[in-house]
Amino acid sequence: MEEYVFQHKGLFFRIFTDYDLTFDEAKEILDHLIEERAFDETGSEFEELKLYSVPLKDHVYDVDVMKYEIAIYKKTKVK
Repeated sequence: MEEYVFQHKGLFFRIFTDYDLTFDEAKEILDHLIEERAFDETGSEFEELKLYSVPLKDHVYDVDVMKYEIAIYKKTKVK
């Protein structure tokens, strides 16, 4: 997996993935996770691994989130 440091909306993220994501795709995935409050530091689960499914265009990405580290490990085409 490749690691990318990514700054978006005033936050810094470490993204790990084997997929070639465009800049816009990475931003859309982060926007979805922000909407889902994946990076809400006030909850006790902030330091726990959380799993998300992120719909993006014609794919769904399975994503693990821990703090500000994101692992994008599965991409499924929507039928």
